[in-house]
Amino acid sequence: MQSTRWLAGLALVALTPLAAQATTATFDFYGNGPLLEQASTLPVFTNGTLSLEASAKAKGASAQVVLSNTGLGVEGGAFANSIESNTGDALTLTFNQTVNLSAIQLSYWDKDGWLTTGDRATLSWGGNTLTLGTGSLQGSSGWESTSFSLTGVVGKTFTLTATGTGTQFRLAGLSATPAVPEPGTWATMGLGLLGVAAIAQRRRRAD
Repeated sequence: MQSTRWLAGLALVALTPLAAQATTATFDFYGNGPLLEQASTLPVFTNGTLSLEASAKAKGASAQVVLSNTGLGVEGGAFANSIESNTGDALTLTFNQTVNLSAIQLSYWDKDGWLTTGDRATLSWGGNTLTLGTGSLQGSSGWESTSFSLTGVVGKTFTLTATGTGTQFRLAGLSATPAVPEPGTWATMGLGLLGVAAIAQRRRRAD
């Protein structure tokens, strides 16, 4: 009986971190930045167990990230340091662990009009690319920003690049959840618990 209780406690301790991984962390840059724009080379943002480092490029060269209360931009843009297609601007977002990116928000984002083409951008990660602004990823407009719901976007590093004609926008926020362990991780944990159970069984027989 004592061995059974001990194993149950061990299983609870092992599974507790996995339960914590279900919490979604929201990084909200819109309205939470400095009133006056500030430039930073590699700013880091933290929410719970997740941390996010941002880096920028303009015309393919390294640039500084611009922080403001309207979101994150790239220094040197013609439109108030926004992320712009005509300069090849891009923000690279690197998390401290693999995450499931479930949503991204962009401020100053223009959707397609009756006779006009709106903003465009690509979100790239691990050899995958999504085009924001078309099809199912046209985005839902809000008062402060346009939100895009994402599915199957899992990785550690993501790059947001402006691609549309005359595109200019800022990163207003995103939502991410630590990724569920891969099947191999579950298998390893299961084998470990079975090994502990076998040792406990042998000890009980020896007693």
